[in-house]
Amino acid sequence: MRVVTVEQMRALEAAAFAAGTTPEILMGEAGNNAAEVIAGFCRSQLPGALRRVVVLCGKGNNGGDGYVVAGRLMELLPLPVTVITPFAASELTATARHYADNLPSSVEVLQPERLSSGDLRRGDLIVDALLGTGVAGAVRPPFENYIEVVNRAGLPVVALDTPSGLNCDTGICENCCIQATMTVMIGHPKIGQLLRRGPQQCGLLRLAPLTLPADGTAVDGAPQMVFAAEIAGQLKPLPVDAHKNTRARVLVLGGSGEYYGAPVLSAVAALRSGAGLVRLGLPELSGGLTPLPAALIVRRLPAGGKADFNAASVASMLELARLSSVIAVGPGLGNAAGMKDFLAAVLALPLPVVLDADALNQLAQSPELWDSRPAGAVRVLTPHPGEMRRLLQGLRLAVPEDEHWRCRAAKVLAARLQAVVVLKGNLSVVAGPDGRISFNSSGSPALATAGSGDCLTGVTAALLEGDGFASTVRAVFLHGLAGEIGGPGLMADDLPQLIRTALRQLTAGVF
Repeated sequence: MRVVTVEQMRALEAAAFAAGTTPEILMGEAGNNAAEVIAGFCRSQLPGALRRVVVLCGKGNNGGDGYVVAGRLMELLPLPVTVITPFAASELTATARHYADNLPSSVEVLQPERLSSGDLRRGDLIVDALLGTGVAGAVRPPFENYIEVVNRAGLPVVALDTPSGLNCDTGICENCCIQATMTVMIGHPKIGQLLRRGPQQCGLLRLAPLTLPADGTAVDGAPQMVFAAEIAGQLKPLPVDAHKNTRARVLVLGGSGEYYGAPVLSAVAALRSGAGLVRLGLPELSGGLTPLPAALIVRRLPAGGKADFNAASVASMLELARLSSVIAVGPGLGNAAGMKDFLAAVLALPLPVVLDADALNQLAQSPELWDSRPAGAVRVLTPHPGEMRRLLQGLRLAVPEDEHWRCRAAKVLAARLQAVVVLKGNLSVVAGPDGRISFNSSGSPALATAGSGDCLTGVTAALLEGDGFASTVRAVFLHGLAGEIGGPGLMADDLPQLIRTALRQLTAGVF
């Protein structure tokens, strides 16, 4: 799904009108599709917690979408629905008034000039349809009052298209902005939602599809964002004659005397992500292991009596590599002096390789290691921001740190190394060697925990096939969705099982 500016979105809507779609039809589709997403969110994330839905409506098209949502939610949820608006019907745009006038009589409509804390109560879900994507300056009365009361209420808030008060071109909030639990983007995500304050204000991201003409203004390299429906459509059922050797055969290489849990997380995540067979290669004297799945094959590689991989480990690693279709290297690897020879041998393999953690730090210190990579071999790098900065410095790549830094850094590094790069974080960025850029829409702050990235390494390896960029986009989304399902209290050990749950939801179309 292409990320657009506010003006580009308006042009797409204008093209729809020119092709014969009426504003009423488009608004009805937007509101109904958004209501379906909101109802699904209530069932999955807030079961039994809600007593009422409150839709806050402005007087423009965003408010009109809100009136459509209010009417549809009466049908979808066993909850009363109340519309609260500071505007009389005579003040609404013509299209918004059409839907306001046609609200079911069971929807309560309140019209206070100012919102007070007493208008909201425990058990409410707030739907923000006050201001749309056209905000370009400070929020003025009466919206300022509404926004401040909502933010103080501590209730779950779903923003319709965008949180009211957010500039959808710049990501700036001039004076106040709705703090959303979730934002249902309509038609396309907007660039300002990915910049500055945008990610913080939007919360979880979902998409309500909208029927629009083909976008003739899209350009190569324009940023994309993936959502659940697109990923689900790419997940193909296994053929009936599948067996373990027709699926990914993953070799995870990692661990050291100090860190031995990280590669275990990667290996178990790979198993749960659909790999047919996973081998875990560890240095011979690395630490003991927690209980492991019986399906995981563990091999201790000779390391010359040391607890870290080195030149003595290469021959055994190559034997395991011959049995594998993809390699993941780096989790818990350490920074021992002899590591360069081992990593150079891994990079010289013709197999697809996922590099994470200390493999990235080794590359940052010794960029010449990349010279051993065969031409055309698929490589995926998964740095967090600190590792990204070290890689850029080691490779002497200058990227100004502004609001576009994450996107630019991933794109520059991918082009320099001719690899796929995942810059991890909120709205993880995936960059391809051909200039493609994709922002990830899934994820949760619960993923900010030790070992989460190691699990992503395993997921990426298990799904890596064909188009390395597309495979990596799927892996990042799946990992993020598992984090959403896990929620507060998540630890990395939980993620492999949650990845399985996420896969089942996607393949069943439940999202």
